[in-house]
Amino acid sequence: MNRNLKWTKPPRRVDNPERNASSSDPATWGSYEEAMEQVHAGRADGIGFALKRLNIGGVDLDHCRDPATGVIDPWAEERLAQFPDTYVEATVSGKGLRILGTSSLDSFAPKFKLQTNGAAIELFSNSNHYLTLSCNALRSCAELPPIGDKMLAVAAELGGGFDFNAAPPGLPHVDDAPQVAPQAALEGAGPQTPWSFAEETRLRAALSAIPTDEKLLAEKFGHAHDTWVKIGRAIERLGWGDRGLLIWRDWSAQNAGEFDEKGLHTQWASFERNRGARENPTTVATVFYYAIKFGWNGDVEVVPEDAPEDAPSIQIHWHGDVDPLESRPQLINKLLPETGTGLASGQWGTYKTFVVIDIATSVMSGVKFIDFPVVRKGGVLFIVPEGSSEIPARIEGAIKAKCPEMGRAPFAWIETCPALINPKTAATLATIAQQAADKIKAKWGLPLALIVIDTIVVSAGYTKEGQDNDTAVGQRIMSTMAELSKATGAFVLGVDHFGKSVETGTRGTSAKEGAADVVLALLGERTVAGAVTDTRLALRKRRSGQNGEEFPFTIRVVELGIDRFGEPVTTLTIDWAPQGAKTTIKSKPWSKSLRLLQRTLSTALAELGSQQRPFADGPIVCAVDLEAVRSEFYKSYPADGTEKQKQAARRQAFNRAIRDAQAGNLIAIRAVDGVTLIWLAAGEP
Repeated sequence: MNRNLKWTKPPRRVDNPERNASSSDPATWGSYEEAMEQVHAGRADGIGFALKRLNIGGVDLDHCRDPATGVIDPWAEERLAQFPDTYVEATVSGKGLRILGTSSLDSFAPKFKLQTNGAAIELFSNSNHYLTLSCNALRSCAELPPIGDKMLAVAAELGGGFDFNAAPPGLPHVDDAPQVAPQAALEGAGPQTPWSFAEETRLRAALSAIPTDEKLLAEKFGHAHDTWVKIGRAIERLGWGDRGLLIWRDWSAQNAGEFDEKGLHTQWASFERNRGARENPTTVATVFYYAIKFGWNGDVEVVPEDAPEDAPSIQIHWHGDVDPLESRPQLINKLLPETGTGLASGQWGTYKTFVVIDIATSVMSGVKFIDFPVVRKGGVLFIVPEGSSEIPARIEGAIKAKCPEMGRAPFAWIETCPALINPKTAATLATIAQQAADKIKAKWGLPLALIVIDTIVVSAGYTKEGQDNDTAVGQRIMSTMAELSKATGAFVLGVDHFGKSVETGTRGTSAKEGAADVVLALLGERTVAGAVTDTRLALRKRRSGQNGEEFPFTIRVVELGIDRFGEPVTTLTIDWAPQGAKTTIKSKPWSKSLRLLQRTLSTALAELGSQQRPFADGPIVCAVDLEAVRSEFYKSYPADGTEKQKQAARRQAFNRAIRDAQAGNLIAIRAVDGVTLIWLAAGEP
């Protein structure tokens, strides 16, 4: 439809396009063939499909593309790179992009509004939405790849700004929960259940499966507060007194943003006063019912109370028994302990993986990391479920720059990671690590000293929205890492992202940093064009020294050789600068093939440029309309053939130059008030 020159996309029934369809009612849908028939007959302008139960994942990048030029904003180009091999098309309006792949995430539909000109990112998977198709594909795709993990990673990266649509109609309300849970595993649950360790363990296990996030509870049961009250009433009815109150409090307090200590005690007192007033009292079976709805299966491991002889013995240590000079074995002195867990967290674009690879190279070679001596030389295992194709080049570049005489290094990697939130994952990874350790010992005579997980958000295996901020889930991730360290004798280092605010550190729950022995922070300043300056490593947390020290660094291009196409293969490596130095990552110089664009852009800026602030919180730059640069470029570009062939050659050359200049951080482009502006990146003449 076209209403006031603006495309709208109301879903219409394929059997009668005069009537609206519902994205949540399959009775109003039809087949692809039926939809195309209506389009060909002129009764509809395009087609769309309902997402529910299709296991299709979609990513919408809104207001990121100039429909006239086809130029895509840099932030959207970065997002496209996160979803390789997917189907990508321009949206019906031409102003956005749609990415499609497969996904098993259920009822997943967060939306994130960005800071500029209505730009936004929407994610969809098995939700009550329908997506239109323009069929204006921007790249080829033979088969839709899985993108569920990548969608979760994007959602986690963008933080807590979820903008979920209203819950679809027909959701069960909390009062629909039965008073007796249907699972046989829950037999014996009832009012006035005598307290025992086993009963409390089972109840806490069930509560751990129920998120405290109000949006998730409302989405599942219709009303978050009612759910909270019912859970508290059910626990109080067990008759466990203050012990029951503490259990309810511990669960409620996980939602730190909404937790009200005084309100909780007032509500508990109300339960006690009105215990006998309800004709159909709520029992603990309701808690188990909710837990089952969130995937709990009733399995609980309980240590028998009557078998204390099976409990592990606890050793008492006395002052003087342990030499304090030898009580803290180190992997890298005064930086990383021999065993334990750490996080290398940072902002986007601060070279986290390159720094961690530099650490790994020091561990393998024995060469100092910055000025920190390596105490325990050993092998390294990288667990890298994303970006694994970059690992061979990056480790080779680090070795070539730091210890070129090393030869083959005691370095191994795997390209998948079982979910870190699964309590059984530590044992699985320990078995894999042992295989690597055996070969490292046999071939190099070294222990497995360091295990890296890159990244935590992809390896976590989150199954529900909001789990990144769940204290219990964050603690489970760190416990898995700690158990892996204990089982292997290696230090386990996870690569993670910062949240929106640098001051709050690692994204998600604070339980991750709280449980880590070491937190390394990668910091930097980004210009409006995307260049990173003042890159530095900060010691945010360590148990063996002062916190807050910063170590600046720059990155350097390392050539690895020539590929089969005759092109140089390069990667980046880290150069550490003196403390207190300011570092700048410079743009690449203008290549010969880009000189025409440089000249025409400089001419357009001189003649037509104006002072603009493309980003609300960014600097003022001299910018010009992209079309003015295009016109000047076309006039100066020599081409042969017919007029049509000349135009095609000029268009291709201009688009190629724009892409290469953006990739080299030489220019920046942004649509402002309907005009696509282009300007020179910081530092360029």
